Amino acid sequence: MRKNTNLHAAEKGLEDAADVAIYDERKAQLKIEKALPADVTMDILRGRLTYAELAQINIPHSE
Repeated sequence: MRKNTNLHAAEKGLEDAADVAIYDERKAQLKIEKALPADVTMDILRGRLTYAELAQINIPHSE
């Protein structure tokens, strides 16, 4: 039983480390990204921009 507990703890540690790495990478990306104007942000949130308009401001869209 002890081996299973140790293995589980090691797997959990690896998952946590991967999550932290993803978080740190995204945090670094946010530091270099330019913020959008407030009106553009509101149009995105309200769904008022077309895919073509999103592409012009380099915002990826999900389908």
